[in-house]
Amino acid sequence: MNRKKLLFTFLILGIGISLFFSHPAQAQGLFIRGDVNCDGSVTPEDTTYLGDYLFRSGPGPACRAAADLNDNAIINLEDYFYLVNYFSGGPAPFPPFPFCGTDLSGPPCTVSCCTPPPAAPECSDGIDNDGDGLFDFPADCGCSDTSDTTEAPNVTSECKDGIDNDGDGFTDLADCGCANECDSTEAPDPLTQCNDGIDNDRDGLIDDADCGCNLTCNSEYPVDECHDGIDNDGDGLIDLSDCGCSDTCDLSEAPQDQCQDGRDNDGDGFADLADCGCSDSCDTNEGPVDQCHDGIDNDLDGFIDLADCGCSDTCDFSEAPRDQCHDGIDNDGDGLVDLADTNCVDSCDFSEFSNCTYRPCDADGNGAWTLTDIVGIVGMVYKGAMKPSPLCRADCNASGGNPTLTDIVYLVNKVFKGGPNPFPIGQCCRD
Repeated sequence: MNRKKLLFTFLILGIGISLFFSHPAQAQGLFIRGDVNCDGSVTPEDTTYLGDYLFRSGPGPACRAAADLNDNAIINLEDYFYLVNYFSGGPAPFPPFPFCGTDLSGPPCTVSCCTPPPAAPECSDGIDNDGDGLFDFPADCGCSDTSDTTEAPNVTSECKDGIDNDGDGFTDLADCGCANECDSTEAPDPLTQCNDGIDNDRDGLIDDADCGCNLTCNSEYPVDECHDGIDNDGDGLIDLSDCGCSDTCDLSEAPQDQCQDGRDNDGDGFADLADCGCSDSCDTNEGPVDQCHDGIDNDLDGFIDLADCGCSDTCDFSEAPRDQCHDGIDNDGDGLVDLADTNCVDSCDFSEFSNCTYRPCDADGNGAWTLTDIVGIVGMVYKGAMKPSPLCRADCNASGGNPTLTDIVYLVNKVFKGGPNPFPIGQCCRD
């Protein structure tokens, strides 16, 4: 008997100790994974906050679970790159994301960084809450908009009951008294211009054949410009032959279309379909002026229109860029100009320079973009590491300044996701 009491005592003691030292699940705060600075949203500022913590001894996250992007219970460089990659189009953080939640398996979160989203209003939740066979706005008559919190009880209206309640020969939405299915009654149908047998607006059409009666239930007006036989907008075209008219019931022939008015509206020497700005005669605008058929040396390189390497055809918008191999300048200072310079293959080569040592964003100078370059630029941005010479070896987006988080994100996207090359593409890295 004493032995049983002893076992029972140890059992009670063990339970008490386990409860005393157990993880305080009930104290776990709400958070969104990736919200490192605990402001209730995941933004690039969280990347900066996590970088400061990992690389510059910055303040730790208030909720450590939020900084554990890959949910492996460890906060390290992998989480930083995970978040950087997410803003470059990579995978989203592990749940809870993008809404508030908890995660009892990861690092503790003793504060709450967000609040759960409110329940969806009944008029936008996709559920037939009042059992009337209709749900949400605008199908359910109880909903005036998507933010209504409740769908009203089903009340069968005269405008959706399938009965000609006012005896005018029209039922439900076919009745002029019904603006929508939620109207409670079909209004009486007095004699109107649309059922009097008279051509009230003298457009040659009567009652239901008149376009005005498709718009209202009591008047044939207004006169529709697209079936009145008049060139209302003065563009030389009448009714359905005018681009402003999609059918005979259109009210107006306007707007006047620049691509069929016979005028050089953008002043480039070309009118209507001869202008590159016009894809068809119904285009409303000839602009913008296309530099490759305006007869002007727009980029001041001595060549005009199709003679300029920047122009592939007469509809190219710009003659730029200026090509060093036909600008008459000794750009690389070797005493040779344009095609006399052996580095120019033809007059459309962009650069006279050769023997390029470095490329943009090639931080370690090995001629390729790799993880080593990423780590190097991270060190420059967050740990004060020495910047390369020339500085453009750490410039991935041609910003022309010191390396930043944007350069890191750009290179991460290139190395890990096959994103675009750092630019200027194919250019030598010189400061």
